[in-house]
Amino acid sequence: MDEWEKIEMRIKKAGKRLGQIKYRINILNKKLKYIKTKNEFHKAYSSQSKGLR
Repeated sequence: MDEWEKIEMRIKKAGKRLGQIKYRINILNKKLKYIKTKNEFHKAYSSQSKGLR
């Protein structure tokens, strides 16, 4: 294996790692969006129920 092949392998490995990181970030963003939506709904619901009392 010459120097160029080693460099190519390194780049491929780094690319795979980057792909995994992007995938994890995507999942975390979806979870965050869900939590924000849930929180907004809860705020709206609790303020609405206070007005009914």
